[in-house]
Amino acid sequence: MLHLAARGHRAVAYDRRGHGRSDDPGAGYEFDTLADDLAALLDRLELTGVTLVGHSMGGATRWKSRVERWNSSRVPAMP
Repeated sequence: MLHLAARGHRAVAYDRRGHGRSDDPGAGYEFDTLADDLAALLDRLELTGVTLVGHSMGGATRWKSRVERWNSSRVPAMP
């Protein structure tokens, strides 16, 4: 994350439900729900024109979020 900030990017990392310091609701681990969580975070932080980076399940979540829910103006790029 620091290398992104050093290049002038704002980098935001979050704990998905049930991971890190996030609570474990016992349910809601479907991609639709995880994509909703990601959308809520972007809305709360008022982020547009973002580049989403994810690995494994996070990569699948970002794909579902961008392709099925948002137009390319909200998330114009995914490496």
